[in-house]
Amino acid sequence: MANWQRKLHLKDVWESEDVQLIAKTAAKRLKELKPFGGDDSYLDDEKDDIADEFEGLSEDESADTNDFDSVTASLYDWADTPMDSNWPPKKACWVETSF
Repeated sequence: MANWQRKLHLKDVWESEDVQLIAKTAAKRLKELKPFGGDDSYLDDEKDDIADEFEGLSEDESADTNDFDSVTASLYDWADTPMDSNWPPKKACWVETSF
């Protein structure tokens, strides 16, 4: 199991059929995560970009699950970013989507 540095809680909205609600919640909670700073500040920039994409989806009434899935793939890629070569590996963020 990875050594997750942050945890993004989405399980309370994940099963919703409302793409805009999930996107709005994801954007808000991403922005609330503690910054990495220092040598890992590039992760903060990527996180902010993903939060902005989710925020855009939350305001787009025509956004559908395909749009959401695209941004979510970026979220998972960011979250799974390795931060060292130790075992267990340090990774950016656990995305909690189920109970």
